[in-house]
Amino acid sequence: MSLARFPAMSSPTPAVAVVIISYNGEAFLPTSIASVLNQTVTDLELVVVEDGTHDSAEQIVKSFNDPRVRYVWRENGGTSAGRNTGIGATTAPLIAFLDCDDWWDPRKLETQLAALAARPDAGVVYSAATMVVEGTAERWIDPAVVEGDAMPQLMLRNCISGSASSVMMKRSMIDQVGRFDESLRYAEDWEYWLRLAKATPYARVEEPLVFIRARPGSLGRHTDNLRRGAHQVINRAYANTERKYRRLRHVAHANIEFGASLDLSHHGRRRDAMIPLLRAIGYDPFRLMFWRRLILMVLSKIWPTQSMRRRIVTAESTETPL
Repeated sequence: MSLARFPAMSSPTPAVAVVIISYNGEAFLPTSIASVLNQTVTDLELVVVEDGTHDSAEQIVKSFNDPRVRYVWRENGGTSAGRNTGIGATTAPLIAFLDCDDWWDPRKLETQLAALAARPDAGVVYSAATMVVEGTAERWIDPAVVEGDAMPQLMLRNCISGSASSVMMKRSMIDQVGRFDESLRYAEDWEYWLRLAKATPYARVEEPLVFIRARPGSLGRHTDNLRRGAHQVINRAYANTERKYRRLRHVAHANIEFGASLDLSHHGRRRDAMIPLLRAIGYDPFRLMFWRRLILMVLSKIWPTQSMRRRIVTAESTETPL
């Protein structure tokens, strides 16, 4: 059950609807809302869905005093339920999503609208993203590498950079593939991108127009849940796809485990990172990159020097995360 605190907009249907999901997000929400309202595209509606928390989100939304912005509270149901609530509360023919701790470049919507116009057959557009570790100078680019038929790559890993905060899609695609699966609490975005890839080509923007905030206190905390959720999603995908993809199933499972190992290692849990790395080797024993990483990790225990630690960090920066 959800309760709209602001009345529905009476203006004509805007060009783009933006849905922000907030869960204990009051510290970050002002930045994410401002990044939407400061877009060069002004013909938009913004719905902030608070997913079962009772912080100051409503007061933050009201403080912007902008008729394009509405606030919706709903009982906690998870990210998918929040996004579905936002979809139902908007009317624009294009929908973009933004997590409350992320933010956009001012040209994000404008550039993606141009990308869709250049590729009218595409029902989805996404962009590269800048990953930002909060409170540090650490940043890296998650590139947008897939366009057109995204299914072959999505069957191997979640390759949509920036994930939901990067994606803009045509509302007509929801009529074809349905809404987000509310039974999934982890990897729900990957499951949705796979459904969309069966129905439409993807457009991409190579410029990083999305900023994804990684909070140091939570880094690596949800890795195991994400790993299990990703295995669930990929099992479902391979059970319901064409036979030509099924021979790659072991590669997808290996990628999930390898990504989990990288995530744990990158955030200081190197001992925990060994187990998923060994699982990755079990799924795909002929991947030389896995063995190379195993050797580096073993050598770092035998020879724990600064030089060896730098080699591991360098390897992580060139390997594909989950």
